[in-house]
Amino acid sequence: MQSALSPYVAPMSTSPRPADRAAESASIMDRFEETAFKWGGLIMIFLAVAFAMGIAIDHGLFTPPLRVAAGVLVGAALIATGVFTYVGRPIFGQSLQGVGIAVIFLSVFAGHQMFDVLSWESAMGGTIVITALSFWLAARRGDSALAAIGLLGGVAAPFVLSFGDGGVGSAGSVDAYVIYATTLLLSAVAVYFFNGWGTLLVTASALSLATFGSVAMQLDGGDSLVLAQAGVILVGLALWVVPTVRVVLDRPVQVSRHSLDRVWSDFFRGSELGSVIWAPAAIVAATAAIWDLSPEASGLAALAAAVLVGFVGAAVRIPQRVLGLTHFAAAASLLAVASLLLLDGPVLMVALAGQAFAYLVVGSKTESPVLTVAGGLIGAPVLAWLSFAMVAAFEMRESIEPSRLVAHLIVVIFIAVGAALEERPQFRSIAGTTAYVLTALWLAEAFLGVRNGPALTTASWILLAAATAYVGLRTESKPAVQAAIATIVIAVAKLLTADLVQINAVGRTISFFVAGVVLVAFGYKYPAMRGVLQAKVTSDPEPDADERRFIYADPPPRP
Repeated sequence: MQSALSPYVAPMSTSPRPADRAAESASIMDRFEETAFKWGGLIMIFLAVAFAMGIAIDHGLFTPPLRVAAGVLVGAALIATGVFTYVGRPIFGQSLQGVGIAVIFLSVFAGHQMFDVLSWESAMGGTIVITALSFWLAARRGDSALAAIGLLGGVAAPFVLSFGDGGVGSAGSVDAYVIYATTLLLSAVAVYFFNGWGTLLVTASALSLATFGSVAMQLDGGDSLVLAQAGVILVGLALWVVPTVRVVLDRPVQVSRHSLDRVWSDFFRGSELGSVIWAPAAIVAATAAIWDLSPEASGLAALAAAVLVGFVGAAVRIPQRVLGLTHFAAAASLLAVASLLLLDGPVLMVALAGQAFAYLVVGSKTESPVLTVAGGLIGAPVLAWLSFAMVAAFEMRESIEPSRLVAHLIVVIFIAVGAALEERPQFRSIAGTTAYVLTALWLAEAFLGVRNGPALTTASWILLAAATAYVGLRTESKPAVQAAIATIVIAVAKLLTADLVQINAVGRTISFFVAGVVLVAFGYKYPAMRGVLQAKVTSDPEPDADERRFIYADPPPRP
């Protein structure tokens, strides 16, 4: 069945051993160094030609039509040279073709925007031809980088050609652009389904977000909201369903043996699950923007999407555990957003935290660098945002809104659950420590402005230490026991210093009683704690080979 679906399908292989990984890494580095030298030389030649053309323009030797024609001819020459040299030097030939496509795109854009030689319609027709050419060259050799360049130029063309003229709607209606972009993006997703090009999927995902985000901002009374909604649903569902179907069918991701993608193949592992994570949320967000929905209606839409994604996750979790986990993580993110929308709280913080949580958890399970990096890039600003919000609340020393308190708690829960699901010891330790510290700070934040708030904060920290010690003893977790001891020491120190001045007699009595009971329990259980602290740490087992779904296969060379 696989051979009928694609000429590039190869049988699945087993996970590489460490020695094979080292050899593969060395081979990748060799290809990367070779590619870097060649691309560096091509860039220098490109700059030299640009400088020469600048001199000729300054002396009036090049009229605008000649400049555009020269750029197109240079690009065509690079493509032709790349096609002929591909057989003997594939990476060099692919590099020439990629640069040639980019040069022709830039020449057409400049012919309309800078020199006013080409009309908008002529320039758009030229970009469509170049996009089709790039896809044909990519399919001919199995190189997704060329298809990604063509897709980028094709989708961006209407914006670049209309820049300074009032946007897409000035040269053509938003409706026409929705049809054009939807057709192009769906074509790219179809190519991805048959060939599994991760680079093309990532490019299509980024362009989909940019495209429909800009469309939602440019819609007015004369544009069809139904058409825009149809485009969002079609592209969003394609980016969600197609990768899901590929994983269920267990189709390997195809990377040409001589493609530049071999340099990035390991980095883009798991990229198809990234679109599964964000596509449902993007559909909800775009729908709310297109129809200008109220927070309550948007919350109900997010809740419905969370239920649907959760059902899909339950359906696929038995044959594909990682795929099921991906859908559950996406559903959890949508559910958190829905709750904040219904509570009219800070939605953006929770939405970003949910996306970061999903990316990091799935990235850990699939050992995917691209998902881990994306989760880190999203999660770091969220963590800084939450820390700043807590510091600002402590400085004001006033009770904060319940919805904002719930938002902060959801972010902390995401971090805690992510730490529990994390399989890499170092990342698990960092995430667990962060979640624990933020939990203590959230408890303090929750009692700001409340009568006897300092006493309640101290009591909550003591109870947190007791709960953490219990978990640490049950799971024999050394970090948990260490955190519990540190927390109880800090809480008692706070009780004996600041709380003596800030709380009344009743609060002081309750706090001292709770602290005394917990300290006695700590003393009773300390021998067991000491055993956990002195136990030798064993290394975590290697993940099962069955969990590594993302295996790359080489398509057979074509003549």
